[in-house]
Amino acid sequence: MKRKTICLLLCALLTASLFGCNGGDVSVAFTEVKPWEYAGYEKCTYEIKRIYTAGGGETTVATGTYVTELSTVGDETTVHNTFTLTYNDDAHADTTDLSGKTVRNKNMTDAYVSSAVFKRDSLVPVKTATKSFAIAQRKLNDGEMTREDNPQEGISYRYAMHTTDVYGDPRGYEYEINYDTNESTYKTTVGNTVQIDGAYYRNYTEDVKSYTVGSGTRFDNEQLPYLVRALSNLKTKGTATFYLTNMADSYLQNAYVRHTMGLSCADKTTSFTLSAPGGYILRNKEGELNKSELGEYSVPCIKASVGLNSSKPGPDIQMLISDPSIFFVRSQAYESDPAGSDQALQATNRVILQMTYTEYALSAARVAYKTVYTLKDYTTKR
Repeated sequence: MKRKTICLLLCALLTASLFGCNGGDVSVAFTEVKPWEYAGYEKCTYEIKRIYTAGGGETTVATGTYVTELSTVGDETTVHNTFTLTYNDDAHADTTDLSGKTVRNKNMTDAYVSSAVFKRDSLVPVKTATKSFAIAQRKLNDGEMTREDNPQEGISYRYAMHTTDVYGDPRGYEYEINYDTNESTYKTTVGNTVQIDGAYYRNYTEDVKSYTVGSGTRFDNEQLPYLVRALSNLKTKGTATFYLTNMADSYLQNAYVRHTMGLSCADKTTSFTLSAPGGYILRNKEGELNKSELGEYSVPCIKASVGLNSSKPGPDIQMLISDPSIFFVRSQAYESDPAGSDQALQATNRVILQMTYTEYALSAARVAYKTVYTLKDYTTKR
């Protein structure tokens, strides 16, 4: 499947296909008690590594941080996400876009912030969801580029260049979705190269599009990790289907896109080594899990694959999610009341310990990059 290069480079758009599916709706079943419900607040911090794999080994070309923070007040839950990714100067940091142009990523930093609000029990999105993706300006040629703000009426900004553009031209964007009125706005810039008195310039103008968001069953893209965690069929051999709004694809297709997503879980659990989060213990119904001398747990996990249900699905997102029988509990609360109920201990479960996104080389059916998110900090303390 053809992928939008910059979206997958940054692994921020979690469903980056050009194929939308709007078949008959199916019922989406969630657990009665959500994994985070007893705590009411949760903050997960992930270390990001983008790794080049096509050469036969593994070379890290970028590192970053992803933080997702959830808070429930009354019957509504709000999630805030922040993401940063900085490329190093390794030769494999640079990539090729779908047109064959080189995208110069070396030493660039990309970032986004996003938020969404949804109903506590049904997870149906309400109010306003937003995302603002700041993509660093890549060079468009081998020479220096000079930015000129507001050079003339109708142009937001432009870069002076030595030659015509030969590199890729990724652009940032922002959008807002009002799920109460089902209206949305997507903003980005459009660039074109012009020649003036023998010199080359890259002009950028604002491009704004508005869409009516379908009122049928759908969830917001920024909810994805929480949707997966709350699915009642998140278990070995479990499967599920749900629908996801995708505004980047809506912009590309100039029409609202709702993807049909599928969940498929492995036949047996997978073990994941996790350093004990500061101030927390992991337990099951028998008590605290065994820890190594280094203070690490061997956590049984559901291995879940999440991707598009379509004829052109592309690589799935692989998630390792702590088995539903494992709970995260504050050490102090557990030590004072080890026999306490999950609710009394404000226990949480089904925590995503790792997420992996893969990308294929354009010239061959093999994985070229994988981007791995690994849980490094966890708290339910506001």
